[in-house]
Amino acid sequence: MEKLRKNYNIGSCIDIILNQTSIESKFIYEHPECGVTLDNYPWLTAAYELDKLLNNYSNLFFEKKVGCESAPYLNNETDLNNAIEEINWWK
Repeated sequence: MEKLRKNYNIGSCIDIILNQTSIESKFIYEHPECGVTLDNYPWLTAAYELDKLLNNYSNLFFEKKVGCESAPYLNNETDLNNAIEEINWWK
């Protein structure tokens, strides 16, 4: 943000995603083919699997059920590298 402020006089950024809707919306019920699923977007399978793995690891990390000694916190770069190393070997 400092670079944006200095170089372009931009004070904030907002990410607006206009093409997303709730899975519970009336539109999705009426047009389920518009929803993103692994059936109609199979190329997202790897991203889905990675998200699922990271979410599971995050839950275990928060509960201190992982090998990373600093869990549930990452206090420094060493802690982060230890968590990344564990994720690389964790399945």
